[in-house]
Amino acid sequence: MTKGTPNIINKLLDVGVRTSSQPTEYLASDFYRTSECNALEISDLLDKGENFVNTDNNEKSDLDLLHLSDLSQKDRIQILLSEYSALRSEILSRTGFGFQLAAIATAVITYMLKETLQWYTIMFFAFSFGVAIFVNIRDLTRAAYRVKELELEINSRAGEHLLIWETLSGLMTRAKLIKSFFNRMDSLPRSELPPLNSSFLQKNTTNGIDAGNK
Repeated sequence: MTKGTPNIINKLLDVGVRTSSQPTEYLASDFYRTSECNALEISDLLDKGENFVNTDNNEKSDLDLLHLSDLSQKDRIQILLSEYSALRSEILSRTGFGFQLAAIATAVITYMLKETLQWYTIMFFAFSFGVAIFVNIRDLTRAAYRVKELELEINSRAGEHLLIWETLSGLMTRAKLIKSFFNRMDSLPRSELPPLNSSFLQKNTTNGIDAGNK
């Protein structure tokens, strides 16, 4: 039973007492109105109690899975490295796609200057390039921030700063894309590296799992 369950039971009992202790001289309409309010309050409390039970069951399920898992710290780092490599590849491919969009846009603009096109044709090309650029920058930014998070987690699990590129030299995570075109973005010194986060190891320890499985 979770910590919040006794509080919910006490509130349910309190609602019952308030309902049964209404004066007998209450009119019928007042009684029904009070009973309806109490019924709504009881329903809300029961919903909260169900949420507490579901949360408790989820925590137990996660704990059971962690106990059944035989992954070592090295295995966990290897899994994270696989995601890290995939995201780095995606960043490189999307960067190349950005240059391809720029080349195509240049060719289209050159053609438009030579030919007389209808306004809806120009709007179509402008809209298409706008959507493609937005989606590419959006996904590129998300991948860069995730890579930075992975660097911290992998370094914390390893106990030293091994992956530092996105943290110290990443343009997308240190400045916006447009700003990076007008500012010289030198790599930060290693003294700017964030402290390692021991919570990645403490989580395993608190669940009864040896965090030092290496």
